[in-house]
Order: sequence, then C-alpha cells, then structure tokens
Amino acid sequence: MFIMSIVVTPIAASEKNTNANTKTVKTAVDDPEQFRAKGNISKDFYGGGSMKSTMSTKTKSNFTGKTYTHNSKFDGSVIVNGIDVSVWNNNINWTKVKNAGIKYVFIRVAARGYGKSGTIFDDSMFVKNINGAKAAGIKVGVYFFSQAITKAEARQEANYTLNKIKGYKMDLPVVMDYEYSGGSSGRLTQAKLSKTAATNICMEFLNTIKAAGYTPMLYANYSMLNYSLNKETIDAKYAVWLAHYSTSTSYNGDYTFWQYSSDGKVSGISGRVDMNFWYSAKTLKYLGNSDSKIKMSWTKISNADGYIIYRYNPTSKKYEQIKNIKNNVTTTWTNTKLKSATTYYYKIRSYTLENEKYNYGKMSEQLKVTTDPKKVKTLKVTTSTTKKINLSWSKITGASGYRLYKYSPKKKRYVHYKTLKTNKYQDKKVSKNKTYKYKVRAYRTLNGSLYFGGYSPTLKAKAVKKTLVSMKADGIIKASKVYVRQNAGTNYKKVTKVSKNKKVKVTGYKKDKKGKKWYRISFTKGKKKYSGYISSKYIKIVK
Repeated sequence: MFIMSIVVTPIAASEKNTNANTKTVKTAVDDPEQFRAKGNISKDFYGGGSMKSTMSTKTKSNFTGKTYTHNSKFDGSVIVNGIDVSVWNNNINWTKVKNAGIKYVFIRVAARGYGKSGTIFDDSMFVKNINGAKAAGIKVGVYFFSQAITKAEARQEANYTLNKIKGYKMDLPVVMDYEYSGGSSGRLTQAKLSKTAATNICMEFLNTIKAAGYTPMLYANYSMLNYSLNKETIDAKYAVWLAHYSTSTSYNGDYTFWQYSSDGKVSGISGRVDMNFWYSAKTLKYLGNSDSKIKMSWTKISNADGYIIYRYNPTSKKYEQIKNIKNNVTTTWTNTKLKSATTYYYKIRSYTLENEKYNYGKMSEQLKVTTDPKKVKTLKVTTSTTKKINLSWSKITGASGYRLYKYSPKKKRYVHYKTLKTNKYQDKKVSKNKTYKYKVRAYRTLNGSLYFGGYSPTLKAKAVKKTLVSMKADGIIKASKVYVRQNAGTNYKKVTKVSKNKKVKVTGYKKDKKGKKWYRISFTKGKKKYSGYISSKYIKIVK
C-alpha cells in the first residue's frame, strides 16, 4: 500500500460542489472515498422516484437550503441533523460544527483500498476527529469504508475497526460502509458477487461487531440496497443507513439514518460534507409503578389512528403485542397484573389504517423499567441486650437490598438509618432500657435508580436482655414422657410432662448455657393450659 499526498481540485457532478478550494489530503492512492469527496458522485446514489402517498413530514435543511419530505412511517420521530467525515474534510473546528446545530457525527476509522490488493489503511484524521467531536459534546459513531469481497475480509475489517476504537465510548453504531468504488476496475465491481454472497459478507462484519458488544449498522446507497443486497435479510436484524441523494426517497426498506446529500455546508468545515437525518423515535416514558403495575406515557401523534404497545417476552425472545390503543388521543397506559421486583421491556409505535390495512410508524426506543418489591410484612427483634438490639425481617424475592429507618425524637420523624443487603441488622447505638422505633422497606436497583416497596409495620424495641427468638409454628413431641421446663435447660424447674405425638404450639426458641436449642411451647393438658421449654431434640416442627 502506498500512502501519498493527493492534491485535489473537485470536479462538477450531479450535486453542486461547494468545495472551491484545492486541498491536500494524506491518504492511500486507492482510497475508495476519494470520488465522492471530489464531487464525482455515482448514479447509484440517485434514482428512484418519490412515493407521495407515503410521504408526510417536511423539513428544510439549513445545510443545503432544500426542503426534504420524509416517509410517513417516521411521523412522530425526532429528526436529528448530523454529518459524516473523513480525512477528506481536512481540519475541522468542532466547536463551530456543534454551534451550527450538528448533533452527531460518524467518523471514518479506516478503509480498504479499491485496488486489486485491497490493502487496509487508517484514516489519518480519525484520532483528531473523534477527540475533537467528543470534546465539543457531539455524539459519535464510526464507520469502516469496506471493499471486502469475502467473509474473511469482512471479519478482518470488523476486527480492525474494533481494535482502533478501543478506549472510546460509542454513542452511535459502528458502521460498515459498503459501496462500489474505483469504477469498472474496482475490486468490488470486479468480484461480481451475487446478492447472497454480498449480503453474507455484510452480515459477517455486522455479526462480528455485535459479538464484541457494540451496535452495528450497514451504510449503503439506494442502488446497492435494492439491486446488490438482500435488504430484507439485513434489516431484519440490523439497522440500515440509507444513502439516497434526493429531496424524498422511494426506498421501501427499513432505515434509521438517511444520508440525503454529499453537498452540505457546515460552519467549521471547509468545503462539502455529507449530510444526514437521524430518525430518533419518540421516547416511551416511565410515569410510575407499584409491585404489580407499570404506568407509561408517550407523545401524541396527530395523524395516527392508534398505537401498539409491545412487551419483551424472555421465553420467545421477542417483543410481542400486548395492547392496541385504537385512538390517537390516549397517551398513557398502565400494564397491570405484573410480577413484583421484575424488570420489563416495552416499545410502542403508531399506526394509520388505510382500507383496514395497518401502516406502522417507527418503533420507539426501548423502555426498561421494573416493578417495585413487595412490602416487608414482618419486622421483629430476635434478641437484645442492654447494649444492642438484633433485628430481622421477612426476605423479599427480587429485592436488591433493604433500607432500615429509625425514629429520631429530635427531628420527630423516621430517618434513613442503614442500607443493607441482608434481612437482618444489629443496632449497637442504643442505651440501656431505652425504647426505639424502626421500620424497613425493600428496594430494587435499575439503571442507577431505586424502586421501593412498602414500609413494614412499625416495631418498638427496648434495649434490655432478651434471648428468646420469636417464631410461630406447630410441633409434635417425638419422645415419650418428656419434661417441660420453666426455662431453657435441665437445671430449671419441671412444669409437667408431655407424651409422644402430643401437638403443641411453638412460639419461640432460645439456647441454654451449653448452646443447645430449646423451644418455647404452649399446649392444653386436660382442661389446663401450660407453657414452658423443651429441648429441640424432642420435638418435630411441622410448619
């Protein structure tokens, strides 16, 4: 591969070339992007008439001076202005770009030459561009200009890209730019790939990027998508960035970005620059929840006939329709009968009806939200002394942790005392014979936010010696003629005898001086009621 400085004087093309200045670019002699950069635009980026019946929203671009009509499926989307750049755009003043209204940029990482050898080379401005864009607060994605003619080459390009972007946070997808370059002698043209072969090459790149944890996307022009690729295969799994230089597009496949011009003019960039619309879906918003409900809202779409709400099914691993709202006025909905402390995923899209046929708008971004944990039902003192109070409470399924609250006489309210991962706590900040009040609630963490369950009943606890652990259960005596004692231990006075298979109520337990467990029981013998302690080895707990 040869890297050389090319002095470029742009030539006229189908779009007016606004770069009137000759510029010097350090890149490969067979850089596949040089033709569009010079204004020599392939007819592959044009063609295709408008489909007026599917057109709706119109916007004027301040960067081309033209008005563009958007497909009605993007009604309700936020249309965001952005650019894509490479070494061919020379030095860029990113602060000016940001102030001009550019919200995002795709930056070229590297490319494969269109020559026979197909050598990969770096974009010499990549590092400067990505650091400058990020410093200016512009969202960043990247692309590799591919000329791959085998799956192995596509995988090589993807891995090369992944290596180059290590350490950078990607705000937008990692893109494969797939287009013919170099005229009839270009390696991609010469390969004469079938639609299936070319599609498999693109899928190999995209799959490799996804496997690395990034969001992949394919960039291709109108002609490439319609005639050289199986677009349905690609957009069934991945986002598409359509390049079609027109004021409206008849492209009928799915796409998230539309590169509508290569002749934009943006402050901070000398000469022409590629211009893009990003159809960012209206956000599905979380309004509130309980341990069995989630309430959500969305923005009204004035020309919609209704909305479809979808929820992710982890079993089928698909989003499935759960609600059809058959009007455009309703903009809130509550999903009921949900599991507590469980994460759910939702999406929504609008629709119009024409002759009973559904025409769908763009799917919203995912709403990820959780139901609250259940209310803590039981809070109790297990044991206590004059120096500490041991607390425990019912464990809540799905909880990330618990918050313990303690009453403050000074503030005259309960204050957050401790955040805990387990359902027990030993409070050592107590004074002898003094009474304290507590309550607790479970919480669940999602995306840095806390979702709380209901408060437990209030507990009053006194800092006194207490060794009996409260419990409620039924028991059956396992041995014959067992003595019931006044307290835990054989040295305590006998209360009475109980016989084998006698049913008793168990109200708590404590340990004797040797550490052996004794249950506190109550029962009726004849017409008289008794209570006392019996060694745990003589009793079976049945519930």
